[in-house]
Amino acid sequence: MKDAGFSAQIKSVKLTAHDEEDKTIRRVEFALTREFSIEVAEWLGPFACAQRDAMVRCDLDKCEIAIDAYHCKLSMTGAAGNVETDASGIKSKAEIKKTKEAQREEVTLSFEAYPTSVLMSFLAASLKEHVDCSFSALQLEIESR
Repeated sequence: MKDAGFSAQIKSVKLTAHDEEDKTIRRVEFALTREFSIEVAEWLGPFACAQRDAMVRCDLDKCEIAIDAYHCKLSMTGAAGNVETDASGIKSKAEIKKTKEAQREEVTLSFEAYPTSVLMSFLAASLKEHVDCSFSALQLEIESR
C-alpha cells in the first residue's frame, strides 16, 4: 500500500483504552466506507484485486484484507473542517451490497490513531458524513524475495 486519495464515509468511531504496565493506552478506532473500486483494490494490493474480481463475478460475497502493516499520515477534509493525524491500519472488509437497482461492491477500512481533541471533534462532527481522505505512507511493506 502506498499513497492514495479518495472520498469515503465515516461509518463508525470507537474509543478504546487498555492498561499496559503502569500506563493506560488510549486509541480511537474509526471505519471509512466507500465503493470497492479498481483504484482502491490496486491500493490495497494484488490480493485485493483478485478478491474484487471474484466479487464482481459473484464468486465471492465478502472477504477480509489485512492492512495492519500500513502506517500513514492521514488528512481528512469535510464539512466539519479538516484534520491530520498519524494512523495505523487494522483491517479492511469488503462485501457486496445488493439494492433493487444493482449490486455494489463496498469496502470498509478500519484505522486507529491517538485520540487528540481535534481528531475526536472532527470524527464526532463528521460521523456518517463523506470526507476527502489523503493517505501518505509512513512505512513501506517489507516484501519477501
